[in-house]
Amino acid sequence: MFIIDYLPSWLFYVTLVAGLIGYAVHELEKFRPIAVALIFFSLFSIGYKACDKVWVGRVKELEEQIVALDAKKQEVNTKIVTKIITKELIVKQAVEGQIQYVDREIVKYNDQCKVPAEVITIHNKAATP
Repeated sequence: MFIIDYLPSWLFYVTLVAGLIGYAVHELEKFRPIAVALIFFSLFSIGYKACDKVWVGRVKELEEQIVALDAKKQEVNTKIVTKIITKELIVKQAVEGQIQYVDREIVKYNDQCKVPAEVITIHNKAATP
């Protein structure tokens, strides 16, 4: 139906009027089927053009919504990235603190062969974020 898109709208109204005149005039009895075909084609084309305008308008509205949502998405993504970086820093600082504590405690017990349960629990805490 893309050919209808290239034809001007006034052409369909002209063919509709010509079809109605051809159907109404009794001297043109032999062209009555052509007049009916013109009427149907004109009405179909006018409806197609009207429907196409509605759909094009809806597509434009949705494209505007997509642009607005894309801008909002960028803003939300920035917030999420900031939160993730902040959480990673907090976890990293906690792990580093645990590792430093373990290093201090190991120095105390380095001369002995046994490792106390306290060091094992602290070491396990450092390994899990």
